[in-house]
Amino acid sequence: MHRIEKIVRGLNIAPGIFSGSILDDNCVITGHNYRRHFSQLKYLDEGAEIIFISCSDINYYYEIAYTEVLQPSQIEEMCSGD
Repeated sequence: MHRIEKIVRGLNIAPGIFSGSILDDNCVITGHNYRRHFSQLKYLDEGAEIIFISCSDINYYYEIAYTEVLQPSQIEEMCSGD
């Protein structure tokens, strides 16, 4: 199975890291717009704080700069940082 196909199938269960790393500040997290995944992001304002909790129970704090909804076919845009 191709890497992208595995990621897409996994997104039915939970969001996942598509590329990059939280340690390098270039992490791209993808997931469906399900109620339990990302549907609440649309209610966050710029400057709002979010916390990513790793599997090792380490908290990583981020601030919302902007949000953008991309289509599954927009893979290059997910990683461009623009």
